[in-house]
Amino acid sequence: MIDQDNIKELDSHWNEVMDLAVKYGFITYAYGGTAILATHANQLKEYGEEEYRQFQKARFNRHF
Repeated sequence: MIDQDNIKELDSHWNEVMDLAVKYGFITYAYGGTAILATHANQLKEYGEEEYRQFQKARFNRHF
């Protein structure tokens, strides 16, 4: 049986993780308690330079 107290303790770190992901611009999508994270190199490769710049500016107020 899974220890529910352990699950609660682990989940208590979610906001800490998300705050770091926002701080460093890794979130590409978030909804309903889930998030997709990607490195900046992968975001740049996937979006291309202009879309990457626009995305980072709009989501994280980052200017490249």
